[in-house]
Amino acid sequence: AVGPHERGNLVAACFVDLDVFKLINDTHGHRTGDHIIRIAAERLSRRLREGDLLVRHGGDEFVAVLHDLESPAAALQAADRLRQALTEPFAIEGTTFDVTASAGVAVCSAAGCDQDDLLRQADIALYAAKARGRNQTVLFDDELEVLTEVAERQRRMLRHALDHDGVVMHFQPLVDSETGRPVAFEALARCLDPQGVLHGPGSFLDSISSSGMIWELDQRAFRLSCEAAAVLQRVVPVDTPVIGCNFSPLSIVQPDFASYVERTVAECGVEPANICIEITETAAFAGGQHSLDAVTTLHRAGFKIALDDFGTGYSSLSHLRDLPLHSVKMDRSFVARFTENGPEKAIAEAVVGLAGDLGLGVVAEGVETGEQLSIARNLGFRTIQGWHYDRAMPLDEILHRWVDTLMELAAATPG
Repeated sequence: AVGPHERGNLVAACFVDLDVFKLINDTHGHRTGDHIIRIAAERLSRRLREGDLLVRHGGDEFVAVLHDLESPAAALQAADRLRQALTEPFAIEGTTFDVTASAGVAVCSAAGCDQDDLLRQADIALYAAKARGRNQTVLFDDELEVLTEVAERQRRMLRHALDHDGVVMHFQPLVDSETGRPVAFEALARCLDPQGVLHGPGSFLDSISSSGMIWELDQRAFRLSCEAAAVLQRVVPVDTPVIGCNFSPLSIVQPDFASYVERTVAECGVEPANICIEITETAAFAGGQHSLDAVTTLHRAGFKIALDDFGTGYSSLSHLRDLPLHSVKMDRSFVARFTENGPEKAIAEAVVGLAGDLGLGVVAEGVETGEQLSIARNLGFRTIQGWHYDRAMPLDEILHRWVDTLMELAAATPG
């Protein structure tokens, strides 16, 4: 149990939400889900002080009202203890579930507190916790209010793009640094706002990362990418450059994710081997066995699988062995530090060595300078992605800019 707080004059509202709970319901049934909710409620109740209040706020979300807090920092600590109570494994009928949770907390003076406003602010903080990657606690502040308003504008912009064919794809080449030929192109979504201005993913992805719109966007982007892959198949029928397609963790946990991917590729007339599904470690494990099964299904169907953004967060070399991969992409933030006197180069050498032993390709992302290219090649990275070779651009520009090297590949086609 949590020890008593210093008595103060602040009251806090704390929203606590189980991450990816819907997947447990969908894959293990509502009986299991209900059992988890009951255990969660018991754990939270045990961590409240006398006079605090806990209510279930629908589905997998709880609201705790905490009284007599000394400071916002004390409220944040109390909220995080509640959240951590839900991260302990749930053992149900012989099966153990590892569940993470997110929390948002807001505080106000007990003497003049608007309850509706307090709950709204706590909900905003919870949304921010999920948007930042889940499994964390966020305290509401004025800056968060501004960011929320910006995020709402971004969501409206994306909604407009989805409803008015405003999603377009740009493609950045992955180049074989020995031959200078593109071996793949990563597909990156762009959105047109109502004024016709094109926005990159930084303008909207964070604001929708925990919403249903991300699956809608991923589906639209994937179909457009497959249509581009069909064009490349016709232009370069031999050694066709692969199109790399990104999916968010919320998309990969969809029950029909693998079947959707296979169906879309078939409808577009694209060979699975010409599509690479790029996933992060978070995405690969977001839905537990369901996510792993989906990725394995696509691997067996002939799709290439790449582990994206490796070197960020809690990257584990064991994942290179355990996941059904074709390649691993070293994150740009990691590559950017190759020129510094840090451990990055030694770690990169270990990754390249293990990947080679496992028969995996390795890609250095975000290579922008000749110095970075030289270091990456010396470390064993043959495939390079970044502005040193080219930016992301529409398909027609790709075909125009890279037509000579693409035609060299096409010339190998038997007559």
